[in-house]
Amino acid sequence: MVMIFSDPLARAQLLNVGLVYTYRKKRRKKVGKDWANEKYGTSKICDIFIEEVGKMKVGDLRTYVDHSGFKRLSDWYGAIVRLTKGWDIGEDIGWLYRVRKTNGSETE
Repeated sequence: MVMIFSDPLARAQLLNVGLVYTYRKKRRKKVGKDWANEKYGTSKICDIFIEEVGKMKVGDLRTYVDHSGFKRLSDWYGAIVRLTKGWDIGEDIGWLYRVRKTNGSETE
């Protein structure tokens, strides 16, 4: 199950640094070895390893901003609102994942 990185800042963080924290509205069914692309239906940009950090509020993301691709929490928050297309951010609960770029053969 591919993980999509449509935001250019988060995608650049993953591709250039090799580590990104990403916040998702819904909990993933699969973690571990996977692959990433830029948007639905496009080709693979890299292999990844996904670890679930946990369920949390947007306000709790401050600790992870430095590895999100965004300069400020408000920028990350804006991207979350834009990318979740109508999600009532007032719900304020989502899932945080630590994603590492891999060479495709990693198992952990």
